[in-house]
Amino acid sequence: MSIAASSRVERLAAAMAPIQRMVDSPIFARRGAPGVADFMVGNPQEMPLTDFVDVLRRNAEPQDKNWFAYKLSEPEARIPVARSLTRLTGLDWGPEDVFMTNAGFGALTVTLRAITEPGDEVIYLSPPWFFYELLIAAADAIPVRLNLAPPVFDLEPEAIAAAITPRSVINMVASGQTVARRLTVAEGLTVSEVFQLLESAEGLVGALPPPPPEGSLLPETYFYAFGDQRAEMVKRMQRAMQTALAELWPRRVPDLPFEGREEALTLPTRRAMRRGLSVTGGVITSAGIVLAGTFSVLAVLPLVALTQIGITVAFGVLLDTFVVRSILVPALTFELGGRIWWPSALSRHTRDASAPTGTVHRVTPRTR
Repeated sequence: MSIAASSRVERLAAAMAPIQRMVDSPIFARRGAPGVADFMVGNPQEMPLTDFVDVLRRNAEPQDKNWFAYKLSEPEARIPVARSLTRLTGLDWGPEDVFMTNAGFGALTVTLRAITEPGDEVIYLSPPWFFYELLIAAADAIPVRLNLAPPVFDLEPEAIAAAITPRSVINMVASGQTVARRLTVAEGLTVSEVFQLLESAEGLVGALPPPPPEGSLLPETYFYAFGDQRAEMVKRMQRAMQTALAELWPRRVPDLPFEGREEALTLPTRRAMRRGLSVTGGVITSAGIVLAGTFSVLAVLPLVALTQIGITVAFGVLLDTFVVRSILVPALTFELGGRIWWPSALSRHTRDASAPTGTVHRVTPRTR
């Protein structure tokens, strides 16, 4: 018997066809058998944790008449989520930034319906979560699969650009959307290095302004459109630094070695290491040589034990002076950036860009 269905239902059925074939296969029939682990939809393979069950059992007991009423995002749930996000990202998340949905299905559905229009193309990664295509189709958008190559499954910006079809480009042009580009300024760059990035950034036009003071440009990722002025980008970086400093300075860790906001602003971690090494390197080296020479005097004494101690300590001091303090510690600081201060709170209040220095990628966000 054939049943008439809307075109939307037909699209959803087509998106579900691979999953339905899997469900109907002999392999799926073995689920639940002894020794078979079912990883198809991420089902657990062990008994739930006792603490998790206790929390569910405790909260299943109603404590007021509205316990099971229709509600929006509950503060009691948003607060721990915001705290976890703050710890994980180093950014300042508040409960008002968190919106609770009915699991991942709800979050993806709300997001897709909020940012897409009927007929928009949505790129999803493959191998995918099995319902990505279905949720995109349910939002009346068009799924576009982007295959990732095994065994690494890396996602390259060029692959995303290649997956954008002419249909999407035409829709964007017709709707007046702006193609945004991204410029990443890594932490620790000098003003001269930032200006070099602006000079080579695709799509930026116009002359650069006179160089501002060192440290006055915020290390961050900036989005811009083709034809934006370089001078305006510099102003944006300066405003972003002033805003970030105004937000972070009142919440700074006590006893920081800064006399004022301006001094903190001009000393990002990597540049501070360069400055410190150039200013104090001679003093540290001289002190190490003097200390090594002092201990080496023990080597001329007629006692074997003191001779061994003198030579060993002198060698250790020289190794620390010329290798550890001059090479290893600066190299580790340049590699880690602000994370070098962990577990101090400073590690959460420095801004290191994760993208490679000066990379420029094309993205296509929707603007309303």
